[in-house]
Amino acid sequence: MEDRITVYISIGNSDDGLSQVMWADFIHSMELALTNLAYHQHGEWFSEPTSEYQNAIWCVEVRTVMIQQLKVRLSKLAKRFKQKSIAWVEAKEVELILSEE
Repeated sequence: MEDRITVYISIGNSDDGLSQVMWADFIHSMELALTNLAYHQHGEWFSEPTSEYQNAIWCVEVRTVMIQQLKVRLSKLAKRFKQKSIAWVEAKEVELILSEE
């Protein structure tokens, strides 16, 4: 089995620096990057439409050999969309809670 890690990747537009059209383009660009470079996507979540803050988060598995390439792509997206950063959180240990019999 090849080595993979589980990562949560989060973006936001809390400062309203992006118009709605640019925010949508940012999300679409993130989805393309993850489709091309992540091994498997477990889920994606977005802020409530009525929230004063806009944010999005994805949970993906990434092959260890693709980590640096994905990080470079995310850095380029941050620059393109005038963001200071994109959050990258690695799940170092995953514990499965088994059902009781």
